[in-house]
Amino acid sequence: MVEHDLAQLHLPSLTAQRRVLKDGTVRYVVLTCSTVWDDYKHRAVITHTKAVGVVEDDRAFGRVLFKADFLQEFPQLKEVTVLRKADRHYVYVQRPLTSSDYVHMYHQRGRRAHGCAQGAWVK
Repeated sequence: MVEHDLAQLHLPSLTAQRRVLKDGTVRYVVLTCSTVWDDYKHRAVITHTKAVGVVEDDRAFGRVLFKADFLQEFPQLKEVTVLRKADRHYVYVQRPLTSSDYVHMYHQRGRRAHGCAQGAWVK
């Protein structure tokens, strides 16, 4: 499996953000971000972020599963698999994901935090 630099796909810069859900699950959401240089602070400041996918199986590193609208905007992603590496860099391999790979993309609802069974409300 030969890994290629993500810059070859001409995508916006990607970053991951760790989010803790109400049930305690940790999810790594992949974002695109726009930055502007702040002369006063002498550093780049993030001005806009957009969630475009998640790292598979609630892991910090691994395959990135992109949202459908981001795949439409960048159709070259349909032909490759993007990976988030342990050094926090993104690479891709020349192997497309199947539609069954996207089953793990969205968080599945479980028990509610207040202890009632799902759909069972006390009046």
